[in-house]
Amino acid sequence: MKLHKLLFLLILTVSCKEHEKVPVIDNSNTEIVELYFKGLKINNVKSIPLTSDVVFEGPLLNESIIGESQVRQFLGAIALSFKDAELKLESIVSEKNNSCLIFNVGFPKDSLIIPVIDHIKFRNDSISYIRPYFDPRGYLEMNKEEN
Repeated sequence: MKLHKLLFLLILTVSCKEHEKVPVIDNSNTEIVELYFKGLKINNVKSIPLTSDVVFEGPLLNESIIGESQVRQFLGAIALSFKDAELKLESIVSEKNNSCLIFNVGFPKDSLIIPVIDHIKFRNDSISYIRPYFDPRGYLEMNKEEN
């Protein structure tokens, strides 16, 4: 599926707030995405299926993190930083080897909610690429005040 079509489906899904269940468009890789989200939510990143050459890119990184053990270690640090957060799954949009996971990370103590979209790619029933999109300013400000 072309990226512009995936983004259109993503916008369409996010704009439909009248649903009670999390909408899923195309069930391809949905179970893997749910494992990924659950792993972050309950700090169990060992259960997330990753390829040996998985790549993680993010807005707060200077360079990509490459390799299963390095990415798993980084995901563990992210999950640990979410220990006082509330993660709420909004939707999953999947097509063949691409998915977008849409969720909110709420930090009630700081009255902060960060909307996140993770672009995830797959190969052989495992995650081969993860790229979160979010505005990091609130998170950085929150952490600056704690230090």
